[in-house]
Amino acid sequence: MKNNLKFLLITVVVALAGVAIIGTTSIRTNDQIAALTQKEEVQNGAVAGVQVQGEADLIINFGDKQSVFEFQVDQKTTAYDLLTRASIRENLILDTTEYEDLGILVDGIGQYLGGQDNMYWFLYQNGEMAMQSVDNTVVKPGDKIE
Repeated sequence: MKNNLKFLLITVVVALAGVAIIGTTSIRTNDQIAALTQKEEVQNGAVAGVQVQGEADLIINFGDKQSVFEFQVDQKTTAYDLLTRASIRENLILDTTEYEDLGILVDGIGQYLGGQDNMYWFLYQNGEMAMQSVDNTVVKPGDKIE
């Protein structure tokens, strides 16, 4: 009886830990897509009073190929915004984890998951490794995000 109770307790703790971990991992939802679409309309000048400041490039290196995107940016555009737009445009799943004190890190784009073949997702801004998460890296006109 004591062993059964111990096993049940361990099972519950593991299940709760799994729920907590899964809760921090995100894949695009319809609400996120709708919000991003609305933000993209704003950034493309569809809403009066919002100034597009310029364009920036996003280069996604998949190891065996790379994709290049050009997006309009304003003063609030982040690298995460560009990655989300690119994933929507190319119909790719953007798999991320949000850490409370760090921000959003990329776990995978499409079929390319971090850790496969000793390859991981890193963020570079204008050739230098970003020192912040993708959602905290603000993109300026002329930036090259990789």
